[in-house]
Amino acid sequence: MRTLTWVAIISIILNMILAVLLTDKFNQDAVLTSDNQVSIKTMADEVTEKINIPELIVEETKQEASNRQFGSVVAMINNIEVKQLELLPYLNEVIPADQIDQFKSFETIPEAFKKSAVDSYAVDLLFENLAIDKRIVNNDRLQALLNKNRRRSIRTAYLSTISSTLVSEDQIKIKYDKLVKSLVGKKEYHARHILLASEKEANIISKALSKKERSFEELAQLFSLDESTAYKGGDLGYQVMGQLNPKFEQIVSKLKLNTYSKPFKTDLGWHIAIVNNRRDAEIMPYEQAKTVIRNNLQQQAIKTLAKRLIEDANIKLIKL
Repeated sequence: MRTLTWVAIISIILNMILAVLLTDKFNQDAVLTSDNQVSIKTMADEVTEKINIPELIVEETKQEASNRQFGSVVAMINNIEVKQLELLPYLNEVIPADQIDQFKSFETIPEAFKKSAVDSYAVDLLFENLAIDKRIVNNDRLQALLNKNRRRSIRTAYLSTISSTLVSEDQIKIKYDKLVKSLVGKKEYHARHILLASEKEANIISKALSKKERSFEELAQLFSLDESTAYKGGDLGYQVMGQLNPKFEQIVSKLKLNTYSKPFKTDLGWHIAIVNNRRDAEIMPYEQAKTVIRNNLQQQAIKTLAKRLIEDANIKLIKL
C-alpha cells in the first residue's frame, strides 16, 4: 500500500511539472497569431487552475495577450486605459471619409482627430459607468440591443472581407460607360444646404443668414442634422439633376446663384439651400470614378446576397 501511495504522489508531481512546462510553451507560442491567442489563453487558464500558479503571473500573461490584441495604450480616462484598436471605430466616425485613406498608420493621424475620438469614447464609457451604478446594464431589453449590435458588427466585418470579390473590373467599366452616356447634354449644380428638425429652427437660421450674423458654412457646421455634409459647411458637391430628393431639386433648380432659399420642407426635414454654380455635366476620369462605382455595385451585390440568404433560410413566424 505504501508503495502504491508513493507511486501516486510521484505521478501527481510529474503531472504538475509537465503542466508547468506546457504553460511556458503556450506562453512562448502566444505571439504567433491572433487566432492562437484565444485557445492559448483558455488552455493556460485551465492548467493554472489545476496547479495553482500565483495570480500575479496569470495577470501578467493576460495583460500581454491584451496588448497583443488591442495595441498600445493611447489615452487614459479616469485611470482606465484606452488602446489603439478600441479607439479605431471612434476615429472612423470623426475622420471625414474623403480623408481617411490619407493616414497609413495610427501615428500619422492628426492629434485633433485623436482628441475628438477619445472624447467620444469617454462619453460612452462614462455613461456606461453611470448605467452600471444604476444597475441597469443587465436589463433584458438592453441585452437584446447589445446582441443586435454585436450581430451587426459581425456582419459588417464579414462583408468587409468578401466585398472585394463581389464586383469585377469588367462590371465597373460597363457601369462607367453607361454613366458617361447618361451625362451627355446634362447640367449639374454645386449646392450647399442646412438640414433642420423644425420650421421654427429653420426660420431662426434663415434670419441669422439675412442679418449676416454668421456665414452659411459656419451655421451648417453648427446646426445641420446632415452629418455627411455638416462638417463640410453643408457642401453637397456637384450633382446632376435627378440624383437627390425630388422636392429638394425642385427648389434649388429655381434658385439664383449665391442666393439663400427660404426654409422649405422635404421628407428629410427642413432645409435652407444655396446654389454656388451651374455648368455642363463633367465626366469624371475612369480612375477617379471607379472607386465610387465599385462601392455602389458592392452595395447592390450585398443587397442581392442578403435577399438570397433570406429566401434560402427556413424562417417561420410563430404566433403567440
